[in-house]
Amino acid sequence: MFENKDKILSVIDKIIFGCIILFMLSLTNSIFINQLGYYGALLGILVKFGVTREWQFRKTGLELFFALFLLAEFLSAIFSDEHGRAFLNMFKRMLLIPTLYTVAFAADDMKKAKLFFKVFIGASMVSIIIYLVNSYYYYVYNLYQIKESGPSLFQYPITTSEIMSFTVVFLFAFLINEKQSFKNKFFVLILFMLSVLALISTYKRTGWIGTGAGLFAIILIKRNWKLILPVVFVAGVIFLFIGKNKSEVYFYNIKSESGLAQTAKLNTEGRANGIYTDSKANYISDFENGILKLNGAAVVGKYNMPSPVLEMNQWGKYLTAYLIDSRFLLLEKDSIGNIKQKSELISSGFTTSYRLANNYLYIMDKDSGLTIFRNPDNLKDVIRLSGITADNKIYVDSARMIFYSVENGLCEYSVKQGLPEGSPVYYKLKNAPDYVCYIDGRIIISDIDGLKLYSPDSHTMNLLKEIPDVKKICFIEKFGAKLLASDLNKNVYLFDHSMKDSLKIIGKYKLNFIPKAIALNKNELIVTNVRRNRLTSMIDPYLPSNFNRMALWRAGFLMLKDHPLFGVGDIDLNNLYRQYKRNYDKELQGHLHNNYIHFLAILGGFGFIVVMILLGKIIQFNYKIYNEVKTEPFVSSYALGAFGGYISFLFAGLTEWNFGDHEVITMAWWTVGLNFTFYYLIQQKRRINP
Repeated sequence: MFENKDKILSVIDKIIFGCIILFMLSLTNSIFINQLGYYGALLGILVKFGVTREWQFRKTGLELFFALFLLAEFLSAIFSDEHGRAFLNMFKRMLLIPTLYTVAFAADDMKKAKLFFKVFIGASMVSIIIYLVNSYYYYVYNLYQIKESGPSLFQYPITTSEIMSFTVVFLFAFLINEKQSFKNKFFVLILFMLSVLALISTYKRTGWIGTGAGLFAIILIKRNWKLILPVVFVAGVIFLFIGKNKSEVYFYNIKSESGLAQTAKLNTEGRANGIYTDSKANYISDFENGILKLNGAAVVGKYNMPSPVLEMNQWGKYLTAYLIDSRFLLLEKDSIGNIKQKSELISSGFTTSYRLANNYLYIMDKDSGLTIFRNPDNLKDVIRLSGITADNKIYVDSARMIFYSVENGLCEYSVKQGLPEGSPVYYKLKNAPDYVCYIDGRIIISDIDGLKLYSPDSHTMNLLKEIPDVKKICFIEKFGAKLLASDLNKNVYLFDHSMKDSLKIIGKYKLNFIPKAIALNKNELIVTNVRRNRLTSMIDPYLPSNFNRMALWRAGFLMLKDHPLFGVGDIDLNNLYRQYKRNYDKELQGHLHNNYIHFLAILGGFGFIVVMILLGKIIQFNYKIYNEVKTEPFVSSYALGAFGGYISFLFAGLTEWNFGDHEVITMAWWTVGLNFTFYYLIQQKRRINP
């Protein structure tokens, strides 16, 4: 009987060990596999408890603080208007806390504990190398300038940056703390540099902020001030790598099919996001600098707007200005082209695209559907179609309404008297497009095979023209019978589209940047070049992501004001945010992009204090462990990295709800758990060999 029990326990231990290895292998690349490993190990531990009747988890000293956190969750759920969701999220938080104890249980000797960490670092470096390969594609094809983000590979780039920050910080700790041979130190240095490069490649400031704080915390603990200089040097290199702020407008005379002659250049104070041209003047939407009226390259008028201007279009006799907060302003122009604001309008949801056609303004909202303003002189003449939703582009003419999104592909509605009718028709695309647009009743697609012109017909698209050499188009604009297109290789193409079934290249021009906006006024080509330094953008109040975060934070404080003691409950805040946001705040999120404001909103003042005590106690816990083991090889380096990694997590939480991000909080809990494991094993060793 005892022999069978020992065999069962041996099998259970092997299963637990295998699950933890799976957990470590997938921490940086697959949340699904990672959770299979975690819950498999946790289930194995519970089964072992059932067999032995012996409690398997070691006490860390953090139990009281975790219990207080769950009590705060419980109280907020009781007083929440959405009890079910609040209790469900409390249960999810509770299920992840044992990550700390599961890792501690599985590493019952020093050899296993070190193996777990080495497996994590090895798997992390494989993920990093794969990410760097994909990032090179982004770099070569200038996708960073277009997307302002690194590739989405294993997770969203912002999550990837936070996960990578742990690897960077751990490698830095081993690099400066571990006494090892030159060969080993050089190897760790190479891994550290690769991980830093991958972190930069995510192009996410949240991960950068967190990592910088983690590295500084390590330097502070080590009191190794000479390391400040190389860190500042690396930051300077990154600053130069990302580039200076630019906002330029270039004017070219088209000389020939391949020749341009620059006639003028204008540097603007804002960000030259859009160009509108007419017979009276050229207008630049200069973002926070309002609208500039140009005579040639000279600014002859400047018009301040209530919010940064993204782009302009013509709606009947009015000029429209589309603002960063998704408001539309109607602007009147006098006989010499001066403008003044007449009125403003706004749709009800999160605007993803809009189009002016049929003398209507069509606004596509991701969450609330299609809003159609039919008369610029009567903004109450509105039709709302909540059943039509899309999260990308809308195109309209008198016959068709075309929608395109990455998830749902291409679909078409028939149009009658400016309104969609009937059921949607979906078109199957051969390849994933780089760009899709609808012009003059024809669909233009850029994909891996080149540029293609299609005639839509019921459920099929008839190919009219294909240009294999034109690829990676990022936008196309129509000017009379001509089309202007720009690609990711910094080429500008001029097409003759006088016959809607034809598409003929009549000009190809090479620039040294990808235009932000482009326009054609007779024989004059006007392009804008906007570049923002990614580091300084952290404090840019007009950057769309910053603007949206501040709107979310404002709403969070209003939620706290109405629910000061226990908050609104640990729920998805999407619907509640609609009640607290301003009517022109459009980005809808289920969280507030800040750990601390989010906790204030969901748990109230009581819960916030409890969470701060918990987070502070873990800082103290990690610091105490480092002081206790700082003479121990390997273990002290891990403890130093765990402290820095946790600080990185806390600072990244200033601009992200990473406590609620499954991948990131799992990473935070296991690093604390393994830190405790090393500490426990060292203490055990010292008791045996005092």
